[in-house]
Parts: sequence; structure tokens; C-alpha cells
Amino acid sequence: MNLAGLALVVALVWQHFTATQWLLLTLFSSLVVGMGLWLFNPDIQGYVGFSGTLHGLIIAGVLADLRPYPKSAGVLLLLVVGKLAWEQYNGALPGSESVAGGMVVVDSHLYGAIAGAIFGILMLALRQQRRGRRTTTDNPDTL
Repeated sequence: MNLAGLALVVALVWQHFTATQWLLLTLFSSLVVGMGLWLFNPDIQGYVGFSGTLHGLIIAGVLADLRPYPKSAGVLLLLVVGKLAWEQYNGALPGSESVAGGMVVVDSHLYGAIAGAIFGILMLALRQQRRGRRTTTDNPDTL
């Protein structure tokens, strides 16, 4: 399931960030997931998988997709947020634990999504700031 999710990220939103930014996002999301579980879920003794980090990749990509494709990205963002809300109140989606072959740690999805939102917003703000600087230096009348 994680590989299918990663393939969707690559197919749908990969173009929004550089390979280096995706790598940094992956590392940041993984770190936030690990720290979140360690701080807020001390009863969890072990965690394996990529789903938390994958949620970070999805959220960052969808946030970047909002400007060029507001309707489809907005729908996808609502679906992911709805899924996260469901998981927080009702646990794992029906059937997901049997497909995953074990317990699904839904809090990892939330922590990953938060990390992806933070990273995505920062990257988009930096991009906007660079565009603003370029526009100012390209147009001498604005100086």
C-alpha cells in the first residue's frame, strides 16, 4: 500500500519540489513521526512502515498543487483531512489492518501530515519570496 501511495505522489505532485526538497521532506516527516510517537505515544514499543512519512509527502504535495489545480487539490486535501479525522476518532479505516498485515498506528499518519503541512508551507513561502525578489529586481520602476 505504501508503494502504491508513493507512486501516486510521484505521478501527481512530484513536479512541485526538487529531488533535494523531497528528500528533506521525507527526512523531516520521518523525524517528526518518530518524535511524535516517542513523545505522545510512549506505549508504542515499535513502529515499522512508511505510512506516516507518506502522509507528509501527500500533504506537502497537495498544498503545492492548490495553486495550479485548486479544485482537484482541494478535494484531495479534504479527503486526506477527513481520513485523518476518521482515524483519530474511530481508529484505522476498516480493512486497512488486514491489508497492512498488522496494527496501523494512526497517530503516525497525523504526525506525518503535520510535518508535511509545515514543510510544504515553508517551501511555498520561500518560493513566493524568491518570486517577489525576482519581480522587484526585474522591474526597475518598483525600486
